[in-house]
Amino acid sequence: MDTFHFFPRLPAELRAQIWEMTVEPRTVDFYIADKDGAPKAPNACLESYYANPTLSSTPVPAMLHTCLEARKFCSYEKVFLCEHQNRYVWLNFNIDVLSVPDTILYRLLPFASKIRRLQMRCELKEHSWMRWSTGVITPEHFENLLKATIVCTKEDLIGLLWDAKEYTWPCGAENVVVIDSGDGQKVTLKDYQVEGVWDD
Repeated sequence: MDTFHFFPRLPAELRAQIWEMTVEPRTVDFYIADKDGAPKAPNACLESYYANPTLSSTPVPAMLHTCLEARKFCSYEKVFLCEHQNRYVWLNFNIDVLSVPDTILYRLLPFASKIRRLQMRCELKEHSWMRWSTGVITPEHFENLLKATIVCTKEDLIGLLWDAKEYTWPCGAENVVVIDSGDGQKVTLKDYQVEGVWDD
């Protein structure tokens, strides 16, 4: 049976539980788009990053297309990534992972305190010192962060570790996972602390 016609007759509390159980964690991917809407090449001119729109390739959750009652219980929020854009995404900050290039971290500032799971893709390369140094947004802004994942190359790891010495991650160094984009190797910032990599 494709349709459960008696669903509207179920007690409201039971319907609410069913709607909440349909919500699944997602990795919501953001990227800088060129004028045609295609992803912009990593390490492109910084000025073009700031001028171009931020888009997401992640589909809208199916429950949001169902009915008003479903939208009420699914805990999604409408989020605008850029003030001058009329585009938005739906996020459930309790379970969704936000995956963004480091070039647009500053665009998360208005709702950084709500983010619990963050994935950062290092694309600044030779501009990596600008990731946090401007002070516009730093790890401390993500005050309710539970886990962070950072995808970078071995070359970018040195700058990343230097950044990590300067700032405190609210989720703790043990919950910041660094993934080598080349071989997929994973290690936590806590591991680097234990091994003394941060010592001067």
